[in-house]
Formats: sequence, structure tokens, C-alpha cells
Amino acid sequence: MPSRRLLIIGVIVGSLLSITGREPQAAEWSAVPTLNVRGIYNTNLTLTNQPHNAVWGNWLSPGMTFTGSSENLEIRGRTAADFVRYYGDQENSFTNLYFPLSAKYRGERDRLSVDVGLTRDNTLMAELQETGVVLAFTQRNQWTASPSWTHNLTERADLVAGYQFADVTYETGQRLGLV
Repeated sequence: MPSRRLLIIGVIVGSLLSITGREPQAAEWSAVPTLNVRGIYNTNLTLTNQPHNAVWGNWLSPGMTFTGSSENLEIRGRTAADFVRYYGDQENSFTNLYFPLSAKYRGERDRLSVDVGLTRDNTLMAELQETGVVLAFTQRNQWTASPSWTHNLTERADLVAGYQFADVTYETGQRLGLV
């Protein structure tokens, strides 16, 4: 019975749009939530030769990926966070936030694309994930934007214009040589 109601509502909306001279466009939207929890044990997190104790850490990482698309428009994005706490020899806690967004519009001869993002993370997060060792911790904020436009001149030739912007700031980066 609910599917019959949705069909009737769809027919009514489609009829109203056709009366106003607009064609109905189908759109597909989705959102996928995630939650990761993990624990970490490291005997020498900051790779020191000084006396030290082992470090325990826990990560709580909620997030959501969303997409939406219609005939001409596609939008993709993600919201994610890492709430990290280290116990033991290294008492550290930090929060990482990720907000990338991508939008693409396709016209008859033109394509517009915009990728933007905000990342607030620990500067040495990649180093920690790749090597398991961190020399120091500091938070960074990174803004990015990269719009582009493509125009089809012929079947084989395109005119492409684009721009890339990035702005990075560090909370206590000068003590580590990060400016």
C-alpha cells in the first residue's frame, strides 16, 4: 500500500511539473553512516632513546558519506571525525575533522566542477599511520578549493580552465619549523 501512495504522489508531482512547462528530473540521494573504534599500543610512539613507557591509545571515528545525483548534477561529500586519546608516557589528545565536498555539473557543451574541503588534523597523522612513529604533535587547519570549467570546442578539442587554492595554518607549528 505505501508503494502505491508513492506512485500516486509521483504521478501528481510529474503532472504539476508538466503543466508548468518543466520536465521532472529523477534524483538519487544516499547517506551512509560509519563508526570505527580502535585501540593502539605502541612501545615507543615518538621514537625516543630517552627512558619512556609504552603508550595506549583509543580512537573513536564517526563519519558519514553522502552522494546525490541527477541527470546533470553530481554531488559527493563526507563528514568524518577522529577523537584520539593517548595514555601512558605520552598524554595527548586531539580531534581530527574532515569535510571534503565535490560537485560536478554537466551541460550540453560545458562541464563545471568544484572540489572544496576543510581538514583539521594532526600534522603528522600520515606519518603515524604509515610508519607508526611520530616525532611531535601539532594541529593544522587546511582549506582547499579547486574549481574548473571545461568547454567542448569540437569532438576532439576542449578548452579547460581551472584554479587551485590551499591555505594551511598550524597551531604551534613554529616550534617544529612549520610555517
